[in-house]
Amino acid sequence: MRMKIVGPDLWASPGVPSQCCRKALRLVSQYHRGDRNYTRLEDRGCGYVKINIGPFWRLLSRNGGRTWLLLSHGRYNSAIRK
Repeated sequence: MRMKIVGPDLWASPGVPSQCCRKALRLVSQYHRGDRNYTRLEDRGCGYVKINIGPFWRLLSRNGGRTWLLLSHGRYNSAIRK
């Protein structure tokens, strides 16, 4: 999957709307400031972290919040199963 850099440690698919990218940047900076705007996915023992952007977009971190992927809901569902 080809990704583009949206911000520091934030990657997105090329077709993501710019409004979602701006919201994702804002939510990632809130996460780094210590806000509790995330959910830990520990049911599978993977330690993933996710932030909901809206009904169709998700932020996923596979390394505890160091880097983030902005994914559509469908790609997010397949990414957490890997």
